Amino acid sequence: MARFALPSERGLMHDSSLGVSADIRFENGRWVVYLCSVFWAAERDPPLETIVRRINDYPTKRQAEIAASYMERAADRSLPPTSE
Repeated sequence: MARFALPSERGLMHDSSLGVSADIRFENGRWVVYLCSVFWAAERDPPLETIVRRINDYPTKRQAEIAASYMERAADRSLPPTSE
């Protein structure tokens, strides 16, 4: 059985982001980009918390995809390094 290290064992502090993804949805004739982050909150049960933030809306799907890509890459840079 594989054992995964808990965030505290990997040296992460409370409320450290574990992962980020961008989501694109069609709402009211516009394409909306949302940034979804998964956080480790040790004092909560369950300890994982997902936060979704609306970034912006765009007239075309392609513009939304470009913006989502930029946001996701920028957020990935601030994630703690993984030990793989």
